[in-house]
Amino acid sequence: MAALLHSRRIKPVITGYGIVGPTGHGVPKFWEMVKDGRSAIREISLFDASPYASRIAGEADTCTASDWVERSPIKFQRCARHTQMALVALEEALLEARLPEGRGRFAPVHVVMGGGIGAFDVVHASSVALQRSHRRASPVLVTAAAPQATAAAIAGLLGDAQFVTTVSTACASGLDAIGQAAELIRRGAAELVIAGGADSPLSPVPFANLVAAGMASCRNEEPERASRPFDRDRDSGVISEGACVVVLESLGHALSRGVTPKAELLGYANQIDPPESDPGMGFVHSMRAALRNAGCRPEDVDHVNAWGPGHPVMDRIETEAIKEVFQHHAYSLPICSIKGVVGNPFSAAGPMQVVTSALTLSEGILPPTANHDHPDPDCDLDYIPKACRVQAVSRVLLNAHGVGGGNCSLVMSSFDP
Repeated sequence: MAALLHSRRIKPVITGYGIVGPTGHGVPKFWEMVKDGRSAIREISLFDASPYASRIAGEADTCTASDWVERSPIKFQRCARHTQMALVALEEALLEARLPEGRGRFAPVHVVMGGGIGAFDVVHASSVALQRSHRRASPVLVTAAAPQATAAAIAGLLGDAQFVTTVSTACASGLDAIGQAAELIRRGAAELVIAGGADSPLSPVPFANLVAAGMASCRNEEPERASRPFDRDRDSGVISEGACVVVLESLGHALSRGVTPKAELLGYANQIDPPESDPGMGFVHSMRAALRNAGCRPEDVDHVNAWGPGHPVMDRIETEAIKEVFQHHAYSLPICSIKGVVGNPFSAAGPMQVVTSALTLSEGILPPTANHDHPDPDCDLDYIPKACRVQAVSRVLLNAHGVGGGNCSLVMSSFDP
């Protein structure tokens, strides 16, 4: 789907968001650490990682959810870890959007959630139990580990959801979910959509295989400096976990509730990578299509929130794609990646970029690319090193990439009444 042509009459806007991830619970703490370029990467504590070449990750702090769990109508403890995080992030998003709590309080509502690697924590626990006895088989495994479990849990909590779907395009899932949610609103199919992504790959089986695939940094002696997007000394990304939920509404729906939007979603597109002989063209096509759908020229974009995982090859490919799309303008574009702070929380990464971009647009603060200390000749653009930059921006382009070759791009703007 290289392009999604749409009417420009209905504007999709963001009115709320919530985050659970390596920075803790809540958008304020997340934004503070992202602005400071302060890494949340630590040694793994969820399982024994000593046998692996990489022993660091971005673990989420989920203990702050205890009071919410007690009053939740959802059987929280029967949910996989990533779904639990999504439900806690949902609460913050609903409060931020000034939507009332409680089942069936607002309708109709659509739910579009991204999920990439699944509920390996539940699968692993069940596998260990079965090795002891077949009578220890978990009765909740099938529902907790189902691909649609997170979206279904959110819909069950909200009540009266008319449309529930799960997007699975690996690490790009969350940004794809938000982009597709915006298209539902733009074409008049929805007034209110809950969208985002949640993933928890921090379990022995997926983590061991990600390490074997070269997707995890082995800078174990200094975990806070391990994720180094676009830096000369990067060795790979850092595996992370988290959830980010965003409330999207049509502009008319938001204003009718007396809510001021935080940002507008202008255009979205996704594109699979072409054959290996032409690396980076998937990003090129998705960026160009998103700009067309947004009605923007490349020079209209003030800032790029890059995917930038800190991988030696992927960072270079994205850099080359940005140059191809923006031409001479690429060298005057400030670019950041938040993965130096949060690592790569898979399908939650794109939605976290959306929140970052919304705050950048509203506050005029461009976060730095943490740990970008040594310029790479192959990555020679302005990656906002060292410290955040105060600069007003009106349009931001975001990128996401999934293992397997999926790319998506989204153009956001500040709200213009």
